Amino acid sequence: MNMDKGDFLKLVQKYNAGVASPEEIQFLHAYYELSETAGIDPQLESASAKETLRVSMRDAMKPAIEARIAHKNQAWYLQPIAIAASVTMILFATFLAVSPVKQKNQVLAKDAPVQIVPGGNKATLTLADGSTIILEGAKNGVLAMQGNTAIRKTSNGQIIYLDPDQRESAKVNGSAPMNMISTPRGGQYQLTLPDGSRVWLNSASSIRFPAEFDGNERVVEITGEAYFEVAKVFKVTSKMAMQERLPFIVRTADQEVEVLGTHFNVNAYTDESETRTTLLEGKVKVAGGSKQLAKILAPGQQSLVSKNKADIDVEAADLESAVAWKNGYFKFNKQDLKTIMRQISRWYDVDVTYAGAVSSDLFVGKIKRSENIADVLRVLEISKVNFRFSGKKIIVK
Repeated sequence: MNMDKGDFLKLVQKYNAGVASPEEIQFLHAYYELSETAGIDPQLESASAKETLRVSMRDAMKPAIEARIAHKNQAWYLQPIAIAASVTMILFATFLAVSPVKQKNQVLAKDAPVQIVPGGNKATLTLADGSTIILEGAKNGVLAMQGNTAIRKTSNGQIIYLDPDQRESAKVNGSAPMNMISTPRGGQYQLTLPDGSRVWLNSASSIRFPAEFDGNERVVEITGEAYFEVAKVFKVTSKMAMQERLPFIVRTADQEVEVLGTHFNVNAYTDESETRTTLLEGKVKVAGGSKQLAKILAPGQQSLVSKNKADIDVEAADLESAVAWKNGYFKFNKQDLKTIMRQISRWYDVDVTYAGAVSSDLFVGKIKRSENIADVLRVLEISKVNFRFSGKKIIVK
């Protein structure tokens, strides 16, 4: 819904007069929640007008809010939105859980898609000799041996590299066989590396790593997006059994991230304009591809390495948004339609094309990744975007 301050005041007048449409009422209810939870005042001239609006909205919303609390485990979660004259925002969340009003959607109803389901645990393991194992179809237990390392699939579908000598300390030996785990579009996977570090792979992603970590550092290479919880490992030297932490290095096409023991997320999809590294715990050093420039991140920060410039930008991060995919959600914080559709394309394994001008709306909200794709697109359509399906292709109008 696009509006400046004047439009907003007219909408408030319609609301108070009892003639606002269901969509306008839903819009103002979301705005009211934002003013209550985030301390943002409605765009009204006087304090009395603001209070009148808040009281009337609170009374109108009380039954819906109580119902939502009683059903807080439902699939959708309401996220209110911010409004400013210079920024167009729209509600992207389940207003269906707050209001019985159904948005009409003739396009999706007319052009029902082929069977498009949310993504799930799908990945391929490529061993050092080039042989492959389709992990979602593999039986639980030991899948293969790589050197001294057993590759085991657990009962909950994870892959664990078991090398008992690697968990507390690393030895300086020779090279180890390289393995790769890759997820397709519509896939995700979780694995534990030989040193005990845990990795979550998002859709259309891969990680290449040795079956045993030998030498003076632990190095992995990724494409796409991955979340890491890095184990602290110490290098044992021969002199008086001295120990020092063994660095953990994550390489992408555009950067190198060096850590000692920490939790962080790397988004390095090639169809994004920049590589984002988001730090949740610990400390990391992010270096560009040339390694001539590096930045140290503190928890709560993220770095942006652009494909078009040499500099590394550092900014405050929205941590929940950065790792929402790992926790089973899409979460958007002022993101444009094309950015959102790229995520939908990867997770639901669909292609997206655009016909005509693309909406400039920015979206805020949170949706479970287990939702049906049609339900996700219906919410987006409140911004006047239309979608058509052609097989596994979405046409955005």
